[in-house]
Amino acid sequence: MKIPGVYSLEANAAIRHEVYQYVSQKPTDPLATLRYQPFNNELTIRGSYSKSFIAPTLFQLYGPVVIQHSTHLTNFLTAAGILIPDDLQANESTGSNPHLNPSTAQNISVGFIYSPKSLKGLSVTADYFRIRQTDIVGLATDVAALQNVELLGPASPFARYTALGNFPGQSGSTPITAPGQVAPVPTNVYFVNRVINLGGIEYVGLDAALDYNFVVPQVGRFDFSSKVTYNLSYWDFGPGRAGEQTAGRVTAYNNTIPRYRAYTTIAYNRGGLDASLACLWIPSLFDATNHHSVDPYHTWNGLVGYTFLPSTQGFLSSLHGLNLSVGINNMFNRQPPVDTTGPNQLNTDLSTYSPVGRFVYMQAKYKF
Repeated sequence: MKIPGVYSLEANAAIRHEVYQYVSQKPTDPLATLRYQPFNNELTIRGSYSKSFIAPTLFQLYGPVVIQHSTHLTNFLTAAGILIPDDLQANESTGSNPHLNPSTAQNISVGFIYSPKSLKGLSVTADYFRIRQTDIVGLATDVAALQNVELLGPASPFARYTALGNFPGQSGSTPITAPGQVAPVPTNVYFVNRVINLGGIEYVGLDAALDYNFVVPQVGRFDFSSKVTYNLSYWDFGPGRAGEQTAGRVTAYNNTIPRYRAYTTIAYNRGGLDASLACLWIPSLFDATNHHSVDPYHTWNGLVGYTFLPSTQGFLSSLHGLNLSVGINNMFNRQPPVDTTGPNQLNTDLSTYSPVGRFVYMQAKYKF
């Protein structure tokens, strides 16, 4: 039966029920997808919705507990407004936590694919997505947590994990009763920093892609592709901290979240000859900790190769199946931007930028 405005319609649904030993929650997670073509197969509209569940690992629940010193309390602000360059270290107990809750997530996406028959070889794709995850398991940053206790006192969400004289609940410990009790004598401060359900994130963005290939007679085939991920927002929620939008910013707790990332390639082929050129582009960001702009970053990669085909004539016919290629990555030797807010004191975020400079390679492959 034909319905006007419905060329093709496909819907799928699934439900998954999970039971984990030592985890009280027994989640039932749905999954639904929709694929719709209104007129013909040129335009496809698609969407999906799902929920997911991650149980804490056995190590997170029952792993070892270590007693140690905290990170140095550098640039520590007292409740009186005085900045202390280095306020020494507190005592810290860190490790597993048998009272963790599972982490849950909700995922929504909707988008389209457009491939017009009037322009063969062209494909345009765009997808909107939203991912929200709650009760993420992790360790609090000890300096940030103790700073929060210093400023807020018993109102801090970390106050119940902090005591004077001994660890909370132990003999001789005194609970935090007012702001300003951490900075005076940090060596008398005891902080329980076990893995906890830290908070959550909400990630909203757009994925877009443009692909176009065409053949020029007597010249060869050209392939063009450009893919962009645009981060509309990246909200980070944590204990004692209201949600903060970090897309396009660098933060000490969330590292580098570029506003967008684009990767574009153009390739050429004629017979056994192949060549390609690619560019990665990441725009400038704002460092929310040091209050300055981080430079944009881009790299260019190139490749040229030749494959000896069965049609190869003369003495070269014996090389049928051989592929020779030479390539260069980061051809202009672009270095990652320097930013001291990057993780692990590396002065850059290696999860976003590559530390590898110009790299030239050659390869030979033989297929028989």
